[in-house]
Amino acid sequence: GTSTEYWLSLELGRGIPEVLGYKKMYEDAQSEELQKFGIEMKKPISKCVIVIGTRKNDLIWKENFERIANCLNGIELLTYDHLIDRLENTVNNLEQHTSAIQ
Repeated sequence: GTSTEYWLSLELGRGIPEVLGYKKMYEDAQSEELQKFGIEMKKPISKCVIVIGTRKNDLIWKENFERIANCLNGIELLTYDHLIDRLENTVNNLEQHTSAIQ
């Protein structure tokens, strides 16, 4: 087989700890601090989302992307293509639901 190496981009390598840092700051913040940002009631964060680049039609890239995404506890890793697919599905579901009601 052919050995293929992939590296996390510098942006993603920085983005993961940055997102986790923001999550910790939010969790540690007192309600007075949050009110300065217009947050009236503190809610638990179940997961964070990082959106990166575009999906590639390369099987090795897809497998590596899924492995990395599955290892990021509390962080969902999406490409812009994944996000657009989800939004299109949501719009289609809303359109079907609306037409079923009428």
